[in-house]
Amino acid sequence: MANDLATFRNGVLSIYQSAIEDLAHRVAGQQLTPGDRPGMENEIIAAGAAAAASRMSNATGPQPEAAAISGKIRDCAELGLKYLEARARGDATTARQIRDDIPILCRRTSHRASTAAT
Repeated sequence: MANDLATFRNGVLSIYQSAIEDLAHRVAGQQLTPGDRPGMENEIIAAGAAAAASRMSNATGPQPEAAAISGKIRDCAELGLKYLEARARGDATTARQIRDDIPILCRRTSHRASTAAT
C-alpha cells in the first residue's frame, strides 16, 4: 500500500482524514499500523480526500479524481465530513440529523467499501 496521501492544514479536516484512514483499515480487516497505510488506490481514502479537498484548496500531496469514485462512497464520505463539521461547530441538532441519516444512506451492500461514512 502506498503512503502518498493528501494532507490538510486544518484541524477538522486532519481529524477527518485520520478517521477515514482508520475506517479503511477496519473495512480491510487490518489494524492501523504506521508502515501500512492505504493510499489513493483505496476507494475510501480517495473519497475522504475528495470530500476534504472540496473544503480546502491548498491540500498537499496527491489528489483523487472525484469522477473515478463511486457515487455512494463519495456521498457517504461527504456525509461523514458534514457530521464532523457540525460536531466541531457545536451544532448538535444538525449532527444528530446527519448521524441518523448515515445508516440509511450508507448501508453496507455487497461491496465492502460502501460503508465510507458509517
